Amino acid sequence: MMVSIELSRTLEAATALRLAGRWDVAAALLGSAEPDTAQERLALAVAVADVEVDASLWLTSTDAEAALERAETALADVRSPAPEVAWDLDLLRMRCDYHAALRADPRDASQGTRLAAWADRLRTTAPDPGRSGWAAFFGGVIADNLLTEPDAAGELYRRAQESAETAGDQLLESYTLRRLGDHSHTAGDLAATRRAWIRSTSLRDQLGFVPGAMAQRLALAELLLAEGDPAGAAALAADAGRTIDALGITGWLPRNAADLLERAKAGGAKPSRTAQPVGPLQRARRPRPAARTAHRHGLRPTPVTRCAATGRVILTRRQPSGPTHQIRPPSRLSAGVDPVPEHAGQDRSQVGQEGCSMRRVVTVRRPIAAAATSAAALLGCLPLAGCVEPRDGSYLQVEVAAAVCERPPIGAMDTRCSHVLPKDAVVRVYDGTQVVDTGNPEEGQYRVRLRPGTYRVVASAYLFGIARHTAVVATGHTTTVLLHLSPVPVATRARPVLSS
Repeated sequence: MMVSIELSRTLEAATALRLAGRWDVAAALLGSAEPDTAQERLALAVAVADVEVDASLWLTSTDAEAALERAETALADVRSPAPEVAWDLDLLRMRCDYHAALRADPRDASQGTRLAAWADRLRTTAPDPGRSGWAAFFGGVIADNLLTEPDAAGELYRRAQESAETAGDQLLESYTLRRLGDHSHTAGDLAATRRAWIRSTSLRDQLGFVPGAMAQRLALAELLLAEGDPAGAAALAADAGRTIDALGITGWLPRNAADLLERAKAGGAKPSRTAQPVGPLQRARRPRPAARTAHRHGLRPTPVTRCAATGRVILTRRQPSGPTHQIRPPSRLSAGVDPVPEHAGQDRSQVGQEGCSMRRVVTVRRPIAAAATSAAALLGCLPLAGCVEPRDGSYLQVEVAAAVCERPPIGAMDTRCSHVLPKDAVVRVYDGTQVVDTGNPEEGQYRVRLRPGTYRVVASAYLFGIARHTAVVATGHTTTVLLHLSPVPVATRARPVLSS
């Protein structure tokens, strides 16, 4: 028996099945469709290739070469194909080669160089910001996993994050947050890691991206281990492992789940480096001594002064002249109200031990653009807005609302609209390309203390568009920004074919 159904609905269903980890069902659905035109045949062939390439990341037994060849043949049969279709196929081919390079043992560095150039070409020739973001993301994982260039990878992830926000692509955002959180984890910034990984997990849950959500649960279990909760890590890893087994996923993900569960049961002890599996979305981490980390961020313990009360090493960066700024780890006595100490302008090495356990102030001289964030991370002082305290009391207040309208009854002339706040709304504040604060607006309002300057404010929520505004924070004033989120039309909510 034959059933007629719109091609767009078939592609949407296949995308949902692919996200759910049902690659076999998605391929069977697409294979059962009978296209009437060469254009429809091409769309189906590209969708099948997308499913097979995505499956090759999660399943060791999948080979996407045949599907890619069929798609390229279908592209040649179309007289005037859309330019983005050829770009999409080129990206799929690069991803297929990247997955093969990950499985190679040993890995070939020349393949990493070739793929990095390929990804860069795709990024510069992308027909829209969303596709440019995907090319930047894959350029980042190539730099991370094949070239061992974390700095270059981080820059590409940040570009991909900006593209994801511009295009409203929450799946891409989940990938970039996963990788940026991984970099924060390597740097020892567990608070930033938690924010990024929880947001990534939430996005994947909302999208029905089951394999990706399980990978994120393993990442959160790794975070629990780092935070000293092996029992919680074991429970989370075991739960994710059961779902991974039920999906029939093979290769790096179940290996990582088993390794993590074993380490959690052992109380967090890590196996030897040679025995530790590294998946395609996980970089091998090298321990970084505190002194080396301080030197990398321009913070030198010169001289090293240790607080007698707390034992904490006080790090300073010397500069001949310039104003000073205080970086305060949060405590009961430093909630933004205790006074600036009289010795705030002095070099910390010249300050006596009295009171160091009470205020725990570190003095850092200008320029502080990079040093302030690094010092705050070294001292466990997060979030940044609560640590780098401006003396002038300058605030940015963001108010977020979303209008949801109901269809009027037949014969009615007006449309009923109500204002709601999406429960998963997120506000990000940028200083240039650097995220300086992230939060969830409770009861529609979000307030952060910032230094005077110009900031870019971005609000987003699932099934709503992106709202942006440029705000100027003046000295001693509160700047209020109103952001309105508009629902994404139902017809445009389907994920793009190449959104994995």
